[in-house]
Amino acid sequence: LQHLGEDVSVGILLNGDTQVLVIRSLSTLLAGAQVEAFPVEFDTVADMQSYGFVLPNGERLLAMWNEVDIVDEEAGVSVTIRLPGFADYSAEGIDVLTGVRQNLVASVEGNDLVISGLWIKDYPILVRLMPN
Repeated sequence: LQHLGEDVSVGILLNGDTQVLVIRSLSTLLAGAQVEAFPVEFDTVADMQSYGFVLPNGERLLAMWNEVDIVDEEAGVSVTIRLPGFADYSAEGIDVLTGVRQNLVASVEGNDLVISGLWIKDYPILVRLMPN
């Protein structure tokens, strides 16, 4: 590969504070995480994508986003999430783009944890599931 001085970069190019924040947040949140599939149901017509992780302390992370073409305008959708078998867990929402964390209001239905009205965007939002 020959660099011709045409503003081409190989590797990770960090040219803004937002990129540094996102990489730092993801690196911290995913430290020691292992991929783990666990059941999740979405009550929406949106094309939802998700991945699950387990952390060394037993907490779980669910990364999810709305699979749409990226546009400059807000592309969020309100979603109800059902997590079978997680009735004894509490949930925290994490927006990795802004760094905002917020405890989520959830209800228990049988053995399921249900989070209603979560605003999902066209980039990953994380839900951290913590045993009570």
